[in-house]
Amino acid sequence: MNTPNQVGCISQRRNTPYDGSTFKDVLRLRLIHPACLAALVFILGVYCQPAKATEKVVADYMLNCQGCHLDDGRGYPQRGVPKLNGYLGNFLKVPGGREFLVQVPGSAQSELSDQRLATLLNWMLQQFSRAQLPADFKPYSTTEVARLRLHPLVNVAGLRADLVRKIEKINPSTDICASCHGAKGEGNQALSAPRLAGQSASYLTRQLTNFKNGLRGYQPEDKAGISMRALALTLNEEDIPFYARHYSTLKLAKENKPLAASGKHLYNGTCMQCHGPNAQGYEQLQSPNLNLLPDWYIAQQLSHYQSGWRGNSSSDLPGLWMRSIATHIGSPEELTQVIQYIVTLPEQK
Repeated sequence: MNTPNQVGCISQRRNTPYDGSTFKDVLRLRLIHPACLAALVFILGVYCQPAKATEKVVADYMLNCQGCHLDDGRGYPQRGVPKLNGYLGNFLKVPGGREFLVQVPGSAQSELSDQRLATLLNWMLQQFSRAQLPADFKPYSTTEVARLRLHPLVNVAGLRADLVRKIEKINPSTDICASCHGAKGEGNQALSAPRLAGQSASYLTRQLTNFKNGLRGYQPEDKAGISMRALALTLNEEDIPFYARHYSTLKLAKENKPLAASGKHLYNGTCMQCHGPNAQGYEQLQSPNLNLLPDWYIAQQLSHYQSGWRGNSSSDLPGLWMRSIATHIGSPEELTQVIQYIVTLPEQK
């Protein structure tokens, strides 16, 4: 995003409403920078009729951003001007990216008011990069923008390069998790890969750490676990919480099925204390959300606990506890009933 001096345009001072005076100022200019010619044509049309919200934000984009990022947001990557189109929303998927879009000098130091900058950023995200927005996207508020722009960035290039590296980590074509768990974190039964989308970040962090430390994937017969352990060994201390956070923010709709109520009594007496009345799990206990897991995976993991493939180390206290619970579930019929009850519970919004 360009500052006014970069494109030779006049921008409104912060908190100054559109009253037509800017257009008059433009008319008084003897020389108009070429990047503003299109803006001038647009403004001639806008200010000859009642101003509309969309027209205002488009005018702000033209006067403050278009000179470098161009009308369609394609930018000049070969000249160091990043593209917005089809990419901007990715920044909101990684830690620090949301703040970056406000604190980058072109935003933080622009003459736009906090409210107009928030509106402009939200418009740009929706206009140029709707498909890349995270599922839990929340529009910028005036208060948030006011707070963030008080702290403009110094090492812009270095921070942006770091954010781009993080974005590449979760790119479906390069994400090391997506090859088994799917680009949307939907899972793949053929690979014994469970759904990750929407799972508790604290639980995912603990399980990746357990794989890395050999507390899971230690049994030779557990082929999927051994593969996960090998992958986890390649992750550093920053990678583990990063991937956990990313997949916890992904959203997938759950298929609604009639409730299999026959397993309710057993679930309430055996599972509810740690996993909650709707099997949603508890972040503070690092207990997983069972509500979104498929029946085959829950059955597989209960079997692993019962056979000692999981929860067999004194360093994994939650695993030890879970193993003791799993061994107290009685017959195969009861096991099926409690699993079917879990997977038919309504999705928690």
